[in-house]
Amino acid sequence: MQPPENSTNVRASGQSWLNYGLGVIAALKPEAAAALVAELFLAAPPRRTSSGPELALLETATRTEIEFEGERLPVYRFGTGPAVLLVHGWGGSSGQLHPFIQPLLARGLSAVAFDAPGHGLATGTWLAIPRFASSIVHVAHHVGPLHAIIAHSMGGAAAAFAMSLGLQTKRAVFIGPPASEYDFFRQWFATLGLPENILPLAKQRVIDRVGVTFERLRPQPIAADVRWPLLVIHDRDDREVPYVDGAEIAAAAPNGQLLTTQGLGHRRILRDPRVIQASLDFVADPLAHKGSSQLSASNPALL
Repeated sequence: MQPPENSTNVRASGQSWLNYGLGVIAALKPEAAAALVAELFLAAPPRRTSSGPELALLETATRTEIEFEGERLPVYRFGTGPAVLLVHGWGGSSGQLHPFIQPLLARGLSAVAFDAPGHGLATGTWLAIPRFASSIVHVAHHVGPLHAIIAHSMGGAAAAFAMSLGLQTKRAVFIGPPASEYDFFRQWFATLGLPENILPLAKQRVIDRVGVTFERLRPQPIAADVRWPLLVIHDRDDREVPYVDGAEIAAAAPNGQLLTTQGLGHRRILRDPRVIQASLDFVADPLAHKGSSQLSASNPALL
């Protein structure tokens, strides 16, 4: 399941034709239109692959491939210390959190990154939070005990759900995590211009495919499964995942803490030295207390 701005792999220039075609089908065969809507919502986005310094860093890792539900997932490991799993977001890839790797190694930890189904160099054509979560559990089993997880965006929601599937770790950091997949689904559905009677049909199609209700993916049940110390980092100027989502998840987690940033958005936040430092301090040391704090990045010269 996916955010509305990246919800199909159809180029924007073809959106009107897509809407027109779906509208015709919806008028004639509502169930068929609902099935197509569900497939589009679950379809993997255009692939992001690593390049430049990011690719050069990945080439220094020990690379393996593992099988998962008929797919092949590349897994990269850096170092030999306690493992910290780096989980990319929707439309991301294994190198997306590469700024965290060298600092983790400097702390005596190892970093593990992988491509989820339909992303990066992994095989596959679709992804949803439950499937993403299962792949995280599978990778964790492959690499051994996890010391911590650092996850971005949809990867954070998937990591939280993975904990309900039995994933074990000592602490977790979620950066810009979404709280309500159904809100994204409704917003994206609205862009298709279809009659409202198609919405419940498409919703049920998605549920049938992934095997989990949208309600199960809301912040309270997701965060309740995060029993370990959790640091949520979210930017007030995030235009892709609302700041309130991260705040809700941090508040609902039994051992949650919120770190607020300003002026970093949804992706630049992954490159901010202070965010990286706060994440490393957290995964290296036990959480002292539940609370919140704030970093300001209002001066673009500092970014």
